[in-house]
Amino acid sequence: MVAQISPGELQLVYHSLKYAEDLVVEWLPKYKFKNWKYTESRHIKVTEEMKKQRALEIANELMNHAKWRSHGRSLKIEDFDIMRLKINRIDDKPEVAEIVYRIQTIIRLLFNITNMYKVIATEKDKIFKGAMPSGLKPSTLNRESDAVIVEIKCNKCGNIHKLYAKTKDDKRIDMDFQKRGFKPFPPDDKLKCECNYEIDLINLRNEIEARLGKKNNSKRRSRIIMNNNEEINILLTFLKKTSEGDYAPIEETSIPYSRIKETTEVIDDYEITYFYGIMG
Repeated sequence: MVAQISPGELQLVYHSLKYAEDLVVEWLPKYKFKNWKYTESRHIKVTEEMKKQRALEIANELMNHAKWRSHGRSLKIEDFDIMRLKINRIDDKPEVAEIVYRIQTIIRLLFNITNMYKVIATEKDKIFKGAMPSGLKPSTLNRESDAVIVEIKCNKCGNIHKLYAKTKDDKRIDMDFQKRGFKPFPPDDKLKCECNYEIDLINLRNEIEARLGKKNNSKRRSRIIMNNNEEINILLTFLKKTSEGDYAPIEETSIPYSRIKETTEVIDDYEITYFYGIMG
């Protein structure tokens, strides 16, 4: 088996392990051991060299493949206890545990009912990564098209959704496609199936706009034009419900968290493989 691996691949694995080691040795003293002043048993003053040495020991333990057997194995608090790495349990602080478990539940729901597979969130930014299933490509796509049609199959129930997207503001396009059983491309790029499964179409929108260019090969994209009536109806419905008091008053303490920038990262890869993990 080793004979089938090139020296370059072996070197890549070696450098990957060393890089992981460097990250642990840098992170632990800087953050985990930041307030570690004295040893717990002998009460000896902790130096920076002691922190680095302890971090190196833990890094070597984590890279011990003979012990862990699998890269995908989750580590429990008990495993770190054996390594003498003290971990604060969130269950010891109910107010913190409630917040963490709520976030965990929401993320699991998002992964189960949408094609989102990764969420990266900070105090100021959010990044969502969604996968467009294989075969989800627009048809009737060429540079002369005033509209693009696409059929989307729900991954959960198998229902087929027939959509059209306009590149020209012409009501006759709406009339023609709606007579043929097509629905307009969702203004918010979210397609919700009857089974409540939600499909994020932002990747599909970007694919359409990228490939529908001008004849002079201009980099400017031909923007998909949504049904103006739909956008107006959404706005009017929101204003109506607001005036009728259907929305609860905003808590002042939540205002700082509502001003979060949202970033969408597009991965133009149709043959994407889904990986799922269970949060322990």
